[in-house]
Amino acid sequence: MLAEAYRLNSMYPEAISAVRTAIALAGPHPWNLLSLAGTYAASGKGAEAEAIYDELLARSRREYVPPTSLVWVSAVLGRKDEAFEWLDRAYEERDPLLALTKHLLLFDPLRDDPRFQDLLRRMNLLE
Repeated sequence: MLAEAYRLNSMYPEAISAVRTAIALAGPHPWNLLSLAGTYAASGKGAEAEAIYDELLARSRREYVPPTSLVWVSAVLGRKDEAFEWLDRAYEERDPLLALTKHLLLFDPLRDDPRFQDLLRRMNLLE
């Protein structure tokens, strides 16, 4: 969460340092990696963010990676269609993080797309 606070305040070196500390302490959990990818993308380091996306995608083929992790990394990389494919998968798999779809900042890059409103409708979260 500290890394996210730094990222949201455009303090990218501090955010990268904080998330690297989290990875050193807790390992490369998908949440840590998506935080790092988001910081890289926000700071103009697209190649590094792409590498993390590739790592998460490879891991998803051999172990469980929450689809919402891939939603967000796709979204910050500007791949909206891909992000919505992952959102549909998260919906089908009943990814627990979807319960927070309406409020999590992770979904902000997708909110202006009509497909996002459709997802909220399917989940009965429009009100």
